[in-house]
Amino acid sequence: MIDHSKVFKYCPRCGEGLKPQEHDRQMMPTCINKQCGFIFWQTSSPTVAAIILNSNEQVLYTRRAIDPDKGKLDLPGGFLQYGELPEVGMKREALEEIGVEIEIMNIIGFVMDRYYYQDIMMRNLVIGMEAKILGDDPVIGDSSEIAEIVWCDVNSIKASDLAVTYNEKLLMLFKLRNTKQQT
Repeated sequence: MIDHSKVFKYCPRCGEGLKPQEHDRQMMPTCINKQCGFIFWQTSSPTVAAIILNSNEQVLYTRRAIDPDKGKLDLPGGFLQYGELPEVGMKREALEEIGVEIEIMNIIGFVMDRYYYQDIMMRNLVIGMEAKILGDDPVIGDSSEIAEIVWCDVNSIKASDLAVTYNEKLLMLFKLRNTKQQT
């Protein structure tokens, strides 16, 4: 978890120091200036990820070119920009990462995950979507982040091949939902 006292030292509102105080059963950086009293609430970062299927029912993965989990398989997606709607963010990420326009078919579900950024553990709320490609074949959009595009059968990937834990969680939700729909 983040040690707020080591990461956030000054109030973004008045510039005074911050001190951890309990608010709603959570320790949050709080401005020491009583007139300001700013509480620096820490929340989960919203992210999106898509399970994109081809006509052979294979899932599109990207192979990560960067840490965390460099070399492992990842679903396309990423962090939402400030104020961005999840569907808009997923379409933007697909265009940036794999050079294609997509259509969002379904919301698969929501999972919590953690992500390490500059040695700080962040909490992420991952919104999983099912999507299909409109038009062109995928291509690597940013080779500094993506090493390869890989199509695999949804049941052929082991958890140890996958980057960050939300990939496994979303694939399990996807399989569960599809199993229920088939019965």
